[in-house]
Amino acid sequence: MNSFSIMPYEHQSILDAYQQWLVGDLYQNYYFDNLDDPNFLQKLSLLQAEGIRHDIGMHAAVTHGSMQEASAQVGRKIKSAATLITSSLDDGFSLMNSRMMEVNSNLQSIDRGIGAVNQTLQQGNQILSSIDGGINNLNRGVEAVASGIGTLNRNMMAGMAALNSNISQAASAITYQLQQSEVVLRQILDELRIPESQRERRYHIEEGMKYFNKGMQSGDCLYFEDALDEFTTATTIERKDFFSWYYIGMIHLYSKEHINPEKALSAFDRYIHYADALPQKHNLFDEAWIMKAECKYLMQDMDAAFGFVEKVMTGSDKAALRGMKYLSATGDSYKQQQAVEILKHLMQKNLYIVMQVLEDYDLVNNEYIIGFLNGYRTETVNEISRQMLLCEEKLKRYPSSYYKKEVINEFNTLRVQVLAKIQEMGVIDVVALKEKMQAASEVIKKATTRAEQIAQGFVDLGVPSGTLWKNKNETGGHDGFYTYDEAMSKFGNELPTKEQFEELKSSCNWTWTGNGYKVTGPSGASITLPAAGYRYGSSVDDVGTNGNYWSSTPNGSGRAYDLYFSSDGYRVSDYGYRNYGFSVRLVAVPQN
Repeated sequence: MNSFSIMPYEHQSILDAYQQWLVGDLYQNYYFDNLDDPNFLQKLSLLQAEGIRHDIGMHAAVTHGSMQEASAQVGRKIKSAATLITSSLDDGFSLMNSRMMEVNSNLQSIDRGIGAVNQTLQQGNQILSSIDGGINNLNRGVEAVASGIGTLNRNMMAGMAALNSNISQAASAITYQLQQSEVVLRQILDELRIPESQRERRYHIEEGMKYFNKGMQSGDCLYFEDALDEFTTATTIERKDFFSWYYIGMIHLYSKEHINPEKALSAFDRYIHYADALPQKHNLFDEAWIMKAECKYLMQDMDAAFGFVEKVMTGSDKAALRGMKYLSATGDSYKQQQAVEILKHLMQKNLYIVMQVLEDYDLVNNEYIIGFLNGYRTETVNEISRQMLLCEEKLKRYPSSYYKKEVINEFNTLRVQVLAKIQEMGVIDVVALKEKMQAASEVIKKATTRAEQIAQGFVDLGVPSGTLWKNKNETGGHDGFYTYDEAMSKFGNELPTKEQFEELKSSCNWTWTGNGYKVTGPSGASITLPAAGYRYGSSVDDVGTNGNYWSSTPNGSGRAYDLYFSSDGYRVSDYGYRNYGFSVRLVAVPQN
């Protein structure tokens, strides 16, 4: 590109001076580093043209000759400047286009670089995805290995436990066998240490027990004879053999051929004397005192007999019965009244003791004992009659319902049986009478319990199971709605089961009322189930169109059975979500 230059000073014409000034001015006000800028060149051309125009005007007074020369010079200068300006503009625009082409080329290179970077990033993402997949596979593999190791450990632990158990069992078996062997060896050693006479004594005791038991079972006196010989031989070997002395006394007391109260008493005395020296009470000790008393009874010494048995009467009904027998046989009115007091005490603990009293000849023929039993019978009959009247009054107050008919029929049947027992005169019938009255009381209890339930707002629809249904929904909860867990926590078994809803559905007549159902049972009684809708969160929906009622029967971990109905029908649903709020209607289970 062409550029301006400043020439050294020499005498010049006006135009040459102007041109020199213009170039200097341009150097002073502009920087030629901007000659590549088209805008700068345009401004430069305008300034030059304006300067030329101004200078021409200023020098208009120049002479004609000078004007022609000046004009020619100006023309040349203008032409040269225009040529210079045009060339500069062309060079600027060419340079600008070249720069723009370079910029576009650089932008294309950048686009290609960005594309390559994006492609590289995509490839990197694919590689990362592959790495993630590999890591996941590796993790799953590690988990599988860990699970396999855990299973292996569990199997090994189970195997070790089983092995240890088998070892323990085997060790226990071996230990038990060693212990048994030790016991056998100890017994052998004990036998070896026991004198021959003691082993012989034990043999005679075992033989004596064998014959004694056979004699008690058959009544054959020959067995008692053999038993007496064996026990006597044992006491010959060991005089302090209290066990043999006891059974010698039993033979002299119960064998017809050997009965001898004096010998029996002597034998029992020896047993008590020797057994009392033992560190622990022998199991036949109390029985020996009763047997001593029985010997005195046979010897007609009732006071001595009662004195012996009184020692062991505490806690022994058998001893108390014997004491009552001995007191009643004394003929002393005071002692016979004592016998009646003992009987009263025994009957308070066990009414069936009367059975044993009536089996004893002495007691059943004692006027004090029989007088007491007859008086007890009369009191019992009067009490039963009073309770029967009370039961009838309760039945009259019991609300009329389908169930009442069953209660009345059952009670009347029992009343006939009780009255029939009252007409019988036997004393023993007091016990049977008590049993019948107890059964009648249970019926009345059941009836009155139902009456109380009905009074509390339950309705007897007459369904086959006897279930009573409450006549209104439960309030409380969340606007009368409960989640399943809330209902179970608060009401529990009072919630109807799935089966009770099924029974209500199949046994009753259902009539849509416009906002619920009227349910009428076989008894003619009815309840109303409002279509209260349901609650979820804070929203209550389907009010007046649908009804949902919880049962107590769950269905998996998140659901439970419920009664669902609308105007289109009713059914027991298995789709009740436990976190929904449903209505609650309670039931009362029949009392057994």
